[in-house]
Amino acid sequence: MESVEDSTDAALDAAHEQEPPTEPLLDAAAAAIAAHALLPAGGAVVVAVSGGADSVALLDILRQLAPARRWRLHIAHVNHQLRGAESDADAAFVAQLAERAGLPCAIQTIDVARAQQTHASPENTARQLRYAALAAIARDVGARNIALAHHQDDQAETVLLHLLRGSGLGGLAGMRYASPLPPLAETALPLAETAPPLRSTAMHENGQPQAPITLARPLLDVSRADLRAYCARRGLTYREDSSNADTAPQRNWLRHTALPLLETRYPAAARTLARAARLLAEDYAYLIGAADDWLHRHAQSCDGGVLLDRAAWRALPPALQTAALRRAASRVSGHTQGLEYAHLAQARATLRDGGAGAAAKLPGGLLCRIEQDGVWIGYAPAYEPFAPIPLRIPGATEIAPLGCRIDAAVVAPEQADFHAGAGENAWLDATRVDGPLRARARRPGDRFTPLGMTGAKKLQDFLVDARVPARRRDRVPLVVNERDAIVWVGGHRIDNRYRVTAHTRQVIHLRLETVPAESPLADRGVRAEDLPNPHPTPPGAKAPSPWEETPSPWGEGRGEGQP
Repeated sequence: MESVEDSTDAALDAAHEQEPPTEPLLDAAAAAIAAHALLPAGGAVVVAVSGGADSVALLDILRQLAPARRWRLHIAHVNHQLRGAESDADAAFVAQLAERAGLPCAIQTIDVARAQQTHASPENTARQLRYAALAAIARDVGARNIALAHHQDDQAETVLLHLLRGSGLGGLAGMRYASPLPPLAETALPLAETAPPLRSTAMHENGQPQAPITLARPLLDVSRADLRAYCARRGLTYREDSSNADTAPQRNWLRHTALPLLETRYPAAARTLARAARLLAEDYAYLIGAADDWLHRHAQSCDGGVLLDRAAWRALPPALQTAALRRAASRVSGHTQGLEYAHLAQARATLRDGGAGAAAKLPGGLLCRIEQDGVWIGYAPAYEPFAPIPLRIPGATEIAPLGCRIDAAVVAPEQADFHAGAGENAWLDATRVDGPLRARARRPGDRFTPLGMTGAKKLQDFLVDARVPARRRDRVPLVVNERDAIVWVGGHRIDNRYRVTAHTRQVIHLRLETVPAESPLADRGVRAEDLPNPHPTPPGAKAPSPWEETPSPWGEGRGEGQP
């Protein structure tokens, strides 16, 4: 990169001393800031400065507007190390610019080549890491806004790129005047070995999320030519990036070949494309608002995801179906990065025509699946196998992997209340359960004989018939005996062989409860005396034990039905 004109230490200050009575670009930037509520007054603002004409002009404009708005400007420069000595010269230029302006400056050097292994192209890698570095600098200086020098021609190129890629309405709306920081900007940075450390994190030290960072683009209504002319009028020097002349990257080809060709027939092509983006952005904002309103009425948070009313969703027009799916996915993941129209079109087809269990995969591990209770969008539940957990009888046992607790007591038959919380309570014949009880998750091939039936049934079929959503089936607790036979499908039904009959002498009462994430039963079990007993033993009487003098249930006759 070589200087367009010689730089002098007094150039920037002299430009400020010779401000014209009116400056169209200054007025345009101020109007955009006011119209789109950019860069709130009284706050810190990080100004991204590459050293090129656009960012140098942006810095100069914001410096003039800063006193009235009480901004605290901080210059940020990211050295991608892609052009060797030229990249280092850019960084040195920006440092000198900041020194002459009397503004604080952070220069971050990143290792794009090292990160290249996991990204599609050097350009995409550099952009993602640039945002990550700017985010880290903003966190360091306490800024919630980053000012970028994207302009009208950049917007025209973006619209054309998205059009040629087959983007939907959101992509054709191009860049917004204000947009949230891309989610990947909150990831770890592959910094150069000599780079100073930065707090690149979206979390406070206390574990709470920090305030979001906004990307502001006050120059979207200004052309590249006008910015260059502004630099000439103000006597501002800047750097030229030699890589911009390479037409191999798609954006550079559009800039140097496609747009100039369009402008031979349509002289205002760039301005017209940018205006179309503004109009489409208004339409898209309306569509997203309608989708959010629909979700408020027809969706609910469920099992770490979002559950949609499928019938109501299918009644929507196609555009609103797509928007609702996009917004639901955004609610779960926090962003829509990588979520393209092709993914949403596949999901729409699946949800429209598929049966229960049909699913479409979305980027980032999200699932969009038809279930008995609606359409569920979320991450596939992570299940870690665990060894069966012995139950304390009497007592309480936490089944931490399944997020529940089982309270157990031994009572007399006359104390059994078969109508109290049918699904969450189980009443078992203590002499029939055959040994100590344990809790585990389901396994392939599990079968049991549901209460009221005489033949065995596959657990999978039982759960489907019971309309248990697929996302919850691996978290249904099973109580099994020493033979690993299912005694109780927690929350649903006991095995018919262990029901209470007219001949039952002792009853084991099991009660299932959901355990909050921060459970006081961290050791998976507590002493029975530490918990209230729902069936207290009368004073002076011995607490019954189901394991004393217990004959094998397999030699006994079966009673009539359980009451």
